[in-house]
Amino acid sequence: MRHGFSVLALSAVLVLSSSLADARERSGAFEGSNGRSGTYSRNTERERGSVSRDSSVTGSNGESASRSSTRLRDREAGTSTSSSETTGPRGHTRSHENTTTKTEDGSYSNSGSTTRANGNVVEHNGTTTKNEDGSLSHSGTQTGENGTRTSTSTTTKTEDGRITTGTYENSNGGSGSFTNTTTRTDDGVSHTHDSTHTNADGQTVTKSDSRTREGDTVSYSHSVTTPNGETHERSGSYTVTPNKPATPETPTEPVTEPTTPASE
Repeated sequence: MRHGFSVLALSAVLVLSSSLADARERSGAFEGSNGRSGTYSRNTERERGSVSRDSSVTGSNGESASRSSTRLRDREAGTSTSSSETTGPRGHTRSHENTTTKTEDGSYSNSGSTTRANGNVVEHNGTTTKNEDGSLSHSGTQTGENGTRTSTSTTTKTEDGRITTGTYENSNGGSGSFTNTTTRTDDGVSHTHDSTHTNADGQTVTKSDSRTREGDTVSYSHSVTTPNGETHERSGSYTVTPNKPATPETPTEPVTEPTTPASE
């Protein structure tokens, strides 16, 4: 089982298990269209102002991937803090932390960091403001081993999703524009994300991801087209079979012999 398989399987399991009944513990088996299979488990704990989840996927060869996440929300302070950690079958770990704060004028600021599997850290911060027409304007900065990247963008709702357009500039002099389009059906069965990135030299990279859920099966496809016109694609599906919760035994009522009144 390759690293990508475990992470992808974990993602598919999270999609399906989140659509099941609101249970705190979920587990079961999955099987991919490529013949790979395994088991999964997910545990969710909710308290006032906090949600924590622990998920794991184990392939038929014993290799596993796991993910844990926590979200804390303070309504009075107007803050939301989230953290997550994902570990692949090779032991590589990726973690993410973020804090979002609502300001007095109704806008939002966020800051956080991502630690990659190689130990490199990328710090980010940004501000999101709601415009009069309902669109959202965002400006942000990312700083990591390769320098700093700043970006500005505008997100507009559509009938079936949203579209984001913006520009970026790197500290090494690179710059460009991007467009991200997300669509989904009303029932949430299908989800598509398309993106186009064009640099200052006019070179363009396009990506397309789609996901469709039918019952306990998630079908997916992914494609990337490079600036030289080469397209790389992959697709498949995963079927999840949830374990049925154990049915508690019904206690039997004790048999009581009828009492015969004593003769006078």
